[in-house]
Amino acid sequence: MNLQQSLFEKLTVLPERRLLMKAKPLLLALTIALLAATPTWGEDRLSLALGSRSWISSGYTEFSLNNLLVNPASDLVWRGTDSLVFEVNAEARWRRLLALAAVGVGDVTDGAFLDDDFLLDRRQGRFSHSRSVADAGGLFYATLDVGARLLSWGQAGRLGAGSLDGFVGYQYWREEYEASGLKGALALGDVALPNRTRVITQTSVWQALRVGARSEVALGYGLTLRATAVLLPIGWWRWEDVHHLRGDLRQDPSVSAASDDAYGVELDGGLRWHVWGGLSLEGGYRYWGMDSNGGDVRLRGLEETPRLKVHEATSERHGPYVGLQWRF
Repeated sequence: MNLQQSLFEKLTVLPERRLLMKAKPLLLALTIALLAATPTWGEDRLSLALGSRSWISSGYTEFSLNNLLVNPASDLVWRGTDSLVFEVNAEARWRRLLALAAVGVGDVTDGAFLDDDFLLDRRQGRFSHSRSVADAGGLFYATLDVGARLLSWGQAGRLGAGSLDGFVGYQYWREEYEASGLKGALALGDVALPNRTRVITQTSVWQALRVGARSEVALGYGLTLRATAVLLPIGWWRWEDVHHLRGDLRQDPSVSAASDDAYGVELDGGLRWHVWGGLSLEGGYRYWGMDSNGGDVRLRGLEETPRLKVHEATSERHGPYVGLQWRF
């Protein structure tokens, strides 16, 4: 069994007993939501909605590792990784039951890559620092949720009328970056490489189970205030990178890491304006964040593959969005 296969299995397959214990709160939440959606509530007809969003987002990703003596020994940071994300989403609602899905893609157009190494704990005794330009990459995500309308109040469309939905689901989030050029002070002295020189390619993948709620309140004149909060209490994380200038490391990849102890939060708030018929426009702000503490790291040398430990892994993305939706 090769290393990539081993890491994939560790990422996607947990022992059955451990997975069941972790998933119990989400299974309970889903059961309560489905029981709340009694057949006597809501409309009998199936309601469908299709929408799209343009998310003007900025990202931040950090990966730090420990060795046997220093905690952390190295920081790899991707900062200001801007991406215009195009998303399509869909919603199906029958009586009080609902299903939600979204897929987003985008290119990374800007950013910086920082690499620091330390001789002492708590990021003291830095002996190496370099900066490169993050000039290529992209991202992809997909979410799928099921849930129910838990509360509703007021007359639809009237000022103050609103609703509260609960849902559970799954999310896949992948980001890939490539950095070129290099300026900095390394152990052997100052170094400068031209921007056309590839330095590192990095891929991070987050998978998580989701539990969340969303609410909307009518403000009048066709405007609705909307807010969504999602917790990701059970997650898996994988990291791979290729150090193109390191002749002592393999290139398929050079470093790999994985953890089954990831968690996160997502927040979304904005306004929706009902324009005409089933058409509505929306705008707002969205934040996504995922973290992982612990996990195994492998430096894939040409002869040896020493194991290190993950100190911390973090990915964030946030920014404003605009979109439209058509409800059938």
